[in-house]
Amino acid sequence: WFPDFQWSLEGDIKDFDKFIFDNEKDMLEDFMRTMIVKDPDMLIAWFGNFADIPKLLERACAVGLNPLVMSPIGTIKGVRKVKDGFTFAYAENGFSPIEQPIGGRITLNLDLAFERQWNDSQRGTLPSMSLDYIGETVLNEKKLVSEKFPDTNEFYRRAWLEDTQTYLDYAIKDVELIVKIDETNYCSEAILSLQRLLKAPFDACFYASHMGSIYFMR
Repeated sequence: WFPDFQWSLEGDIKDFDKFIFDNEKDMLEDFMRTMIVKDPDMLIAWFGNFADIPKLLERACAVGLNPLVMSPIGTIKGVRKVKDGFTFAYAENGFSPIEQPIGGRITLNLDLAFERQWNDSQRGTLPSMSLDYIGETVLNEKKLVSEKFPDTNEFYRRAWLEDTQTYLDYAIKDVELIVKIDETNYCSEAILSLQRLLKAPFDACFYASHMGSIYFMR
């Protein structure tokens, strides 16, 4: 979204599928509407429970939207109805990596699923779980770097307005890397296969201690 809607339409942005809004509320509302229409069974992100989902819920409440519509059963951990709308309150570090905050939709931290698979295959300890490092190590593909904002924090704060094309390309590259990592390593499918075998909740299928207690009780 752009504070100056007309400027954004006239700006030099490549012509790929995009939706442009003049305020944050409309953008978030359209995103939530898309989720309702597409009705995905699973939401996959890299450190999504730590960053993406908590920030989405926080900002939806802040701009006066009802984030509960993203849940098919109308329940999201940390979101509650108040007199003037909705509030979101949760731990400072977001949700745990295995937590399932959105009722009726599986949320997968792909970083955790990949790390568990890597460790179980005894390929050594990964020095970093950043998407940039994993993408380069596994796929030999690096994320984009902004020449205008080489500092990552500065890039996140300012590039969406001041280096828009690089920011959009960066976001698309993130998604492409996540899809490729998942599809080439069968990360999400491996967790779902364990769930079918164990007949257990999704969040119980990441650690041996959780899986073992359920499996042997049967």
